[in-house]
Amino acid sequence: MDFVQANDIVVIDYSIKYMTGKVFDSTQKTGPQHIQLGKNRYCTGFENAILGMAIGTNKLVTIKAKDMFGERNNNLLITVPNHHVPAHINKKMGQKVEIDIDDKQTLKARIYELGDDYICLDANKEQAGQDFLVSITLHDILRPET
Repeated sequence: MDFVQANDIVVIDYSIKYMTGKVFDSTQKTGPQHIQLGKNRYCTGFENAILGMAIGTNKLVTIKAKDMFGERNNNLLITVPNHHVPAHINKKMGQKVEIDIDDKQTLKARIYELGDDYICLDANKEQAGQDFLVSITLHDILRPET
């Protein structure tokens, strides 16, 4: 029996869900995907879950935040006094905002706290700090002929 090794190209179906059950990504509509392991294109936890699998097997695994999209970064929590918030911004919890840092960069954030005279923005990606439930089916392992 052949098992997935580092740097293999694999053909898989997968479903990545938040722990709430909400789907983050899936091959349900696109069909099986070819993924080359070991090229730093995918989250470490996702690649590690595939390693050691045999063709035709399925795996269901919980992957911790640190091995998927990383932990939340408290340095990306920004408090803004209300007098600096443009009038067109809808000040409600969860509201997404974009802030131009300069001509080339835009900071994307969402409002996570409302105070009487301030708002707090969270510029962490939604996936940061989240564990994920990942289902993988391995269809094939592709290796160059040697």
